[in-house]
Amino acid sequence: MGEKYAIHWLEPVVQEILARNQEPIVISAGKTTSGHVHMGFMREIIIGDAIRRILQSKGKDVIFRIFLDTYDAAKRFPPYIDKSYANKYVGRPFARIPSPFNDIKANSYAEYFGKELINAFPDFGVEIQVIWTHKLYQQADMQEQIRIGLEKANLVKEIVLSHLTHAMTKEEKEERYKMYEHWMPAMVVCESCGRTQIKNTKGEISPNRVIQYNKEKDTVSYNCPACEYAGEVLISSGLVKLNWRLDWPAKWALDPKNLFECSGKDHFTKITGSWDVATDLCIKIYNYIGPVGLGFEWMRLGDTDMGTSKGIVFMPKTYYSMAEPELLRMLVLTTNPSRHISFRIEELALLYDEYERIERIYYEIEEPFDLDKKVGEFKTRIEKDLIRDLEIQITREINIEIQKEVDPLQRENITKNKKNLIKERIKKQSHFDIHPKLEKKMAEYVKTEEKERERVKREVKFLYPLIYTKRLKKRCPPQIPLKFLVNMVQLREFISFDEIMKKAQLTQRQKQISAVISKSYLRKRLQQTSRWLDYIKTLIEKTEDPTEKVRLESKVDLFEVPKILTPEILKLIDSEQRRSLKVFSEWLLSVEEVNEETLKVSMIQIRESTGISVQKLFQVIYLILIGRTTGPRLGPFMSLMDLNWIRHRFSIFRNE
Repeated sequence: MGEKYAIHWLEPVVQEILARNQEPIVISAGKTTSGHVHMGFMREIIIGDAIRRILQSKGKDVIFRIFLDTYDAAKRFPPYIDKSYANKYVGRPFARIPSPFNDIKANSYAEYFGKELINAFPDFGVEIQVIWTHKLYQQADMQEQIRIGLEKANLVKEIVLSHLTHAMTKEEKEERYKMYEHWMPAMVVCESCGRTQIKNTKGEISPNRVIQYNKEKDTVSYNCPACEYAGEVLISSGLVKLNWRLDWPAKWALDPKNLFECSGKDHFTKITGSWDVATDLCIKIYNYIGPVGLGFEWMRLGDTDMGTSKGIVFMPKTYYSMAEPELLRMLVLTTNPSRHISFRIEELALLYDEYERIERIYYEIEEPFDLDKKVGEFKTRIEKDLIRDLEIQITREINIEIQKEVDPLQRENITKNKKNLIKERIKKQSHFDIHPKLEKKMAEYVKTEEKERERVKREVKFLYPLIYTKRLKKRCPPQIPLKFLVNMVQLREFISFDEIMKKAQLTQRQKQISAVISKSYLRKRLQQTSRWLDYIKTLIEKTEDPTEKVRLESKVDLFEVPKILTPEILKLIDSEQRRSLKVFSEWLLSVEEVNEETLKVSMIQIRESTGISVQKLFQVIYLILIGRTTGPRLGPFMSLMDLNWIRHRFSIFRNE
């Protein structure tokens, strides 16, 4: 690359993968289908998909796959699942529990929540293969991994215990080893009750663990703790499942072998963490080095931790119903995995601004920053600093001269003229003292900023193709400002769709974007914005903390246009405002459009004509338009509205 440092944190990860010199390159992800999957899981998926894109752009054969852990047992259910249903099926594998809902066609609990998740992937530009683990365990290659694990059961146990007891005292180790005396790395789906585990009244889990493995018969025996049934099943029955600690490395070692996987930071605790345990098991049990790993911090919903089992979820499909998927990809890929992400739905405007800035830089419509402006500001700042330093130096020199002067009259004269002397000497010395230093600092600064500008451009060229969800376009796609959409949604009753389309296209010309907005795209964005506004309104209504309520309200211009001017509204208008509204209503008839410039001219004319303050005039115009005295910036806001509707709205003041 010719760069001393990587342009993005993904690059070292890609280089580590490429150094393995292995194809196909398999990238894996995993998720238990225990309920609605929250948006935080998309961090794992988006990172994996970005690496897939990078490697494919280098001509590599890449497989990105997700293991849906549908054979995991239900230890508990989220709060939105009926209690009687939960009690009936707890302890069974999710794939063997009927679907709790019927809005998605699904044969099981696992399939319902699995489909709910994977159906969202295409919306986010994710290309991924899905492996359902309850089906995987019916396959010969996974059943062979079970046999290997059971044959080496003692070694598996020793490896697991060596990690788990690493920091324990001698007594604690002895106790843990005793607990694992009869431990086996696999469990069985009971032929009688269909469970693989049971939870006692203390909340402790008792798995239906394998008691003995008979290699010659290729069977395992078990005593079910849930129903006390004792049985023996073939490995090939598909009823045997590996313990989760061995299940992970067993899947890594399946052909084609897994080469990269990222996961939450909790898995990457040194020695005792599940990643280190799984890697050790993968090497010593399955004779494979294991994948390149990457740990990441959690994604939070504002200040709240999300959790599938807790029922605290903000699903990917919920997000997609309100905002473009590129924003989430951008948020994930511009945040170092070592930092947590706090996603605040009320701050969509900031995300759209940043995404559109990246997009305009990519298509060379905009520079990363205004270099001339930065240079000008730097010059002003440095010039002041240099003059101040020279002034301090000259002041010190004059003070020394005063102290050394033996003639009292001369000393008094220097003291009286000290300020003038300082100014004169600064003027004389600036050419020799300030200008060379300034030129040197300016040259260094310009060089640094030019370098930074090029770095940002390279980063954007790298990043944007990983953010954009569709096939890259030759020209910049449409960028409809969120503020425009927010206003249009709230004015929808008073403006036609065709008029919205015209005004939306005008915003593209203002942004120097030549792309034409399609009707379907505009409708989609209006629908997303409408859902977002409804969500924000509900969020504000449910917020009890007054400070937080004010903060939320400040994030979006919410208003409601009264269908008629009620007596309650008209009662709030004083005589001075009425005289001014009469002039304003007449002015509306004389113009072809209302915008910031024409409105400014009218404000000046009305103020001169009636003597009303601009603030008071603005307040009453807002009152007539939206029933309150404040609102979005008036000029741009009125430019979005239908002029004939505005004229009619103010016409009642024309005859006063």
